[in-house]
Parts: sequence; structure tokens; C-alpha cells
Amino acid sequence: MGFKEFFSNNFETKENHHLQSLRTRYYRNRLADARKAVYDLMKEESGKLISDNKQFNEILFETNKYSLIVILVETKINEVAIDFAITTKFIFPRGRGQKIIERLYQVLDKKLNYKGVSLY
Repeated sequence: MGFKEFFSNNFETKENHHLQSLRTRYYRNRLADARKAVYDLMKEESGKLISDNKQFNEILFETNKYSLIVILVETKINEVAIDFAITTKFIFPRGRGQKIIERLYQVLDKKLNYKGVSLY
């Protein structure tokens, strides 16, 4: 983690991120199953649903520590890519956004059929 990331409140995952832990994750599940897993994750995190845009498959929820946008992309009929965009609410973040994303991915890895990282 670099100096910039240490003091940043905003983190976003993407396909070719320079940090391995912030790359897109793929799961062998239908979109509906992935959406349910995200809702379960939101409940476990004591999150409040702000928006669920089914047209673009984006779910926005908020906790007292962060706001999170979950982007679900159905790449194949039985394959879903999941990305996160997080904004933390810490005065001195110390890279906690990255740690939260890593923890959320670990939870989803257990709930869904993990396929791989940055496959395409």
C-alpha cells in the first residue's frame, strides 16, 4: 500500500488494478444468487439499503463506517463479476477501505462459487 492509498477514503476494484487484492472477482453463480449474497452481506454488515438499480445491476448501501456500491456484471449465464466502490468515513483512514473490500470479498468467496480474479 502506497502513501496515497494510506490516506485515501475512496477505493475501487477493477479488472487490472495494480493491487492484486483490488481486482475484480468472478463467481460461478447466476445473477439472482449473487444479488441475494450481496443482500445477505449487507445484513451482516448492518447496512442500510440506499438504492438498488436493477437496470445497471448496482446496489448502494451504507453503514456507519462506509458507503459501498456493489456492481454486478453477468459475463455469462452462470458467471458473475463483482466490483466494489467504497467511501469510508474515517478522519485518518490508514487504508481501511482496502481492508474492508478484502474482508467483503472473503465473505462472498464463502457464500458463492469462487471462480477467479481478473479473468478477462
